[in-house]
Amino acid sequence: MLLAVGVGAGVAGLAGAINASYYQGVFPTSFGFPVLITVYAMVILGGAGSLTGVVTGAIVVNVMLEVLRTP
Repeated sequence: MLLAVGVGAGVAGLAGAINASYYQGVFPTSFGFPVLITVYAMVILGGAGSLTGVVTGAIVVNVMLEVLRTP
């Protein structure tokens, strides 16, 4: 259990560092309510119990967002 928390924190830190370097800064306005809802949908759809489920949920939600986007 502790290993999962540590690995998750490490991956989140790495993703945050890449995001901050890409945007040259981190600002609270960059993470609004729609981003929060999208992340929750990914976790709920895939299930919070397994990493494969969350990854699958993230892929499905991102693909559906692109498919349903108006051209």
